[in-house]
Amino acid sequence: MNLKSCKKLLYKILVTVWLLLPAFLCAEDIVLMANNMSPLLLNLKSKLEQQSQNFTVTIVTQDRPSTFPNSSYIVSVGSHSVNPLFREKAKGVISILVTEKQNRGISNQSAIYVEPPFERQLRLTQEVFPNSKIGVLVADQKQKELIEKTLTPLQSPLLNVVKLTDSNNLNVALFDVLKDSDVLLGVYDKRIYNSENIKNILITSYRQQKVLVGPSKAYLKAGSFISTYSNLSHIAERLTDIISIYDSEGRWLDEGYNPYYEIVLNSQVGNSLNILLPDLNLLTKKMKGVE
Repeated sequence: MNLKSCKKLLYKILVTVWLLLPAFLCAEDIVLMANNMSPLLLNLKSKLEQQSQNFTVTIVTQDRPSTFPNSSYIVSVGSHSVNPLFREKAKGVISILVTEKQNRGISNQSAIYVEPPFERQLRLTQEVFPNSKIGVLVADQKQKELIEKTLTPLQSPLLNVVKLTDSNNLNVALFDVLKDSDVLLGVYDKRIYNSENIKNILITSYRQQKVLVGPSKAYLKAGSFISTYSNLSHIAERLTDIISIYDSEGRWLDEGYNPYYEIVLNSQVGNSLNILLPDLNLLTKKMKGVE
């Protein structure tokens, strides 16, 4: 190879390195950290890599340890605690798949709550069942006050909030909330909506031809009618927001509910109760247009 050819080859190499350098410098290491390996982690890894080619995603679990990249973003999946040694090496820790209540005891830089916000679920109920009296069963006075703080003057008269502590009996509380309501809006509270109670709640409400909205997608299979829901693609999108803003502005987005979501429904429940099924695309656009 003569000198001229060597110079051309060197030039090509330098150009290639120069083109790759910005992408390399902008690459972000993300570590998904959880107790155990699961299909959910693999799926989330794929969703994040689809969001940006600059993301290098590693999964670290107790049953599958891996090399931990320095200056990476830790995405803590669930409410487990992150090893302090990992925290020291990381740019920051972001919690996902945690409830608002669980996150109160976690001191991470940011978080994405797993449950939908009550305000969004209420707005969904009002869109699907306009001018209806909406029943809400809550655990105690504190939760009632938290809900009432979120209401607008127009919403307050439409809500019938009943406390479980008034009777300390689920059947009595259900009767009280359903007798003066057209639809039951479930709150994300395991003290009421759990695997032991859900069958009783659904049977009682549907006997009175009162439909249950929410409290989350998980209850649709059991017999709830409709809910908002943030899937893994939505979580990956929000994680991208958090990381991008920190990279560009040096600030963390506050922990909170995911602004990205979809609306899901159980058409069989709707048909059995003779409910006109909404157009989900139109309903989603209308909901997001208000936010």
